[in-house]
Amino acid sequence: MKNVFLMLVAGLLLVSCGEKKEGVAPDFATADVVYPADSIAIDEILMPVYWNRVGEDKIVLFSEGTDTVAYTYTFPDFDFLYKWGVQGEGPEDFQGTAYGIGLSGEGDDTLRVPMRNKMRKYVMGDSTAVCVDVKPYDIRYIDEISKGPIRVVDGTFYAFPNVAIDMSGKGRRQQLVIYDDVKNEKVDSIYLDVVNVVKQHSWGVQGSIYNVPSIVVRGDTLMVVYSDLHRVEAYTISSSGKLSKIYAVGDTRGVEEISALDWDNMPMRIEIAESCVDKDEVYVFYFVGSSEAIDEEDLDNIKSYAVVYDMQGKVKRVKAFDRLLTNFICHYGKVYAFNFDADFENVYIYTM
Repeated sequence: MKNVFLMLVAGLLLVSCGEKKEGVAPDFATADVVYPADSIAIDEILMPVYWNRVGEDKIVLFSEGTDTVAYTYTFPDFDFLYKWGVQGEGPEDFQGTAYGIGLSGEGDDTLRVPMRNKMRKYVMGDSTAVCVDVKPYDIRYIDEISKGPIRVVDGTFYAFPNVAIDMSGKGRRQQLVIYDDVKNEKVDSIYLDVVNVVKQHSWGVQGSIYNVPSIVVRGDTLMVVYSDLHRVEAYTISSSGKLSKIYAVGDTRGVEEISALDWDNMPMRIEIAESCVDKDEVYVFYFVGSSEAIDEEDLDNIKSYAVVYDMQGKVKRVKAFDRLLTNFICHYGKVYAFNFDADFENVYIYTM
C-alpha cells in the first residue's frame, strides 16, 4: 500500500477541524456506497501503474515488470490494440516507468512522455505509436513532472506543481506553474496554500506535505480543489498562458493559519488519488482512513471516495466505492477504475 501513497500524491493530507463552508466540504460519513455495474478483463498487463486517455477513443496503460512499457487499448471498451516503448538503456528506450502527461487538447491523438530531460510526443495510431517530436525540457521541472497532477491546456501549456522560493520571506512554498510547451519556459505561477512540515528525529529529518490540492482543467478554466481547507478556486488561462482568478469558495484561511494547526493529532487522513472532468462536473477521488489505518497500511480500513463538484466549486454528491481503488477515469457519468496495488485482472466500471 505504501507505494500507492508515495506515487499518487506528494504527501499526506489531513482533515482539519477548522472552518468549513456548507456546500463545499464533502461529507464522507453519509456517502452512499457504489458497486461495479460491470468489469472488463485485462489480460496483457500484470502490474499497471498509470493510464492516460488519448483522444476520444484510446487509452494507454503504463506497466511495470515487463520489457514493454506502454499498452494501447480502445476506450471505453478496452480492446487491446498494440504495445510499444521498450524498457532499456538505449537513447530511444524507456528508463524506468514513464508517465504520459495527458491529453493535448480535446480530440487530439497525441501523448507527451518525459524521458531523460526530453519531452517526447507520440501519435497514437490504430496499429502503432509514432514519436513525432523530441525537445529538451527544463531540468528544473523534470522531477516535478512525475509527482503532481499535470494537464495540457489547448495543446500549448502544462499546469503542474513546483516548489520554489517565496520572495516574500516565507521560505520554500509550492507553486502552480503554467509552462509553455512551445517556448519551453514558465509563463505564470501562483502560490498554493500547501503546508510543509519538517521534523528532526533521532534517526534523521522527516518532511511531510499537507493540504496538497487537486488540479483540473476544462477548456480555459483551471480549478484548484483543496481537501483540508475545503476550498475551491477557479482561474481562467489566457491565450498567452496567464492566470486570472474567477472565484474562491469555502474555507478562507491562508497558509500561515493552517501551518499552525496540530497536524500530528488529526483523527483522520485524506489523500487525493486523481481527478478528472466529465462534461460540467469535476470528479476528485480520495483515500480516506484513520491515521492509524494509514500508518499501519490497514487496507481493510482505508476507503476510496469520489466527490463530484459543479463548475462553481459546490459539492453535488459524494460516493464511497465498494473497494480500495487507485486509478480513475470519468466518462459520461461512468467511472473506470482499478487498483494497481492489488492483483490486476479487471477494470471496474461504476455508474455515478
